[in-house]
Amino acid sequence: PKKTVSIADTLPEPELGSEARPTVGSWGHGVAKCKPCAFFHTKGCTNGVECPFCHLCSRGEKKRRQREKWQAIRAADAATNAAAQHAALAASFSPMGVPSPAWIPGMQFMPPPPYPGMPLSTMPMGQSG
Repeated sequence: PKKTVSIADTLPEPELGSEARPTVGSWGHGVAKCKPCAFFHTKGCTNGVECPFCHLCSRGEKKRRQREKWQAIRAADAATNAAAQHAALAASFSPMGVPSPAWIPGMQFMPPPPYPGMPLSTMPMGQSG
């Protein structure tokens, strides 16, 4: 079997506490696998090197990622709602492709016109053949 080698596996890991990896949580910063520290750019982080969050991320990165996540969730919800509305609308059509009266606002149910050979006496009042 072939062995897959990642370039990341061959690169040396930056030393913890160095400029390239100031905290434990800074691992994966280059590929956006880190979680930004909420305190580093505001009131300062007191965890030092042992902070489980990234100190390399720029100011506002946490909010940007949250906004991006919420926008993705909203877009997925909108797509789900659109699909549900489409399915409900498709289900409202009869096999003949005519909307059922229950889905047409303000429309009351009226029986279909008489079929060929149907006696006129069964036709609702006000309709003619």
